[in-house]
Amino acid sequence: MSEHRGDRNMDRFDFELQQYQALRSEIVRSMEDGNQIMGFGLAAIGLVLNAGFGVQGTLQGFIVFAVILPGMSSLVLSMWFSAQERTARASHFISGFESRLKATLCIEDDAMWETWLRSESTSRTSNRSATHHFWHTESGGIGLLCLLIFFSLVFSLKAGGTEVHAALKYTTVCVTLTYVVLFLCTMTQRYKNWRKWLLTVPSDSSERTSERV
Repeated sequence: MSEHRGDRNMDRFDFELQQYQALRSEIVRSMEDGNQIMGFGLAAIGLVLNAGFGVQGTLQGFIVFAVILPGMSSLVLSMWFSAQERTARASHFISGFESRLKATLCIEDDAMWETWLRSESTSRTSNRSATHHFWHTESGGIGLLCLLIFFSLVFSLKAGGTEVHAALKYTTVCVTLTYVVLFLCTMTQRYKNWRKWLLTVPSDSSERTSERV
């Protein structure tokens, strides 16, 4: 009976180890996808931005700054952040596996990567919650694309010249701004979930099951 239980535990350990390796690969792929999305996205935005400056005094220029650039920037931000979410979700699941492994093997002091990232950082003196995560890259990407969105909207008020009637201009900008606000509200919730995945460890089997990739 004990041998059968031991074999079953070994099978479960092998299964979780395979999951661990698969999720590690998922994290690498997600990071690569995110870098490609950001790179190609910024290149495309740069081309459209340059074209917009070339025709800024026309109706086409107004459309570029009031509609196309905010839409492209929000699309790139959403796609790029999806890759960050995939990374965080896989990391969250792996941290649960590491916690179970430490409990099984009675490991106390040997830190494992994902659980170490979620531990309190002793090198910081701030009263805010501080972990070993490096947040600046994601914050910089979000800030850059949000800046592009609002820059485009503000500049669109000066674009168009005499070809665009003031009523049409303000109506279009208001519609786009409404879309941007709704988009950012959605992104705020996604950002909270992303941070939760990177700061917490699965605490029970039902949560671990729900976080499957």
